[in-house]
Amino acid sequence: CHIDNLSLNSMGLVGTLPSEIGNLTHLSSFQIIYSFELTGTIPETLVNIHGLKSLDLTFNSFTGLIPDSLVNLTYLEQLK
Repeated sequence: CHIDNLSLNSMGLVGTLPSEIGNLTHLSSFQIIYSFELTGTIPETLVNIHGLKSLDLTFNSFTGLIPDSLVNLTYLEQLK
């Protein structure tokens, strides 16, 4: 079983995005929109999701810079 699309929009999530998200290596689309309470940095482990085409983390409270390693996501078409 592989997860290829993960959309957790308006779920009221609180805390940080765990680095284990990078273990979902078959994702092509990952969205966490309107959670507002997600804080901390964007995990560098997202680079492990080689086939990621769409990454949308809008309307959250992440801090820091977008990891430079995301430039290695050669299939990434959309980053929000």
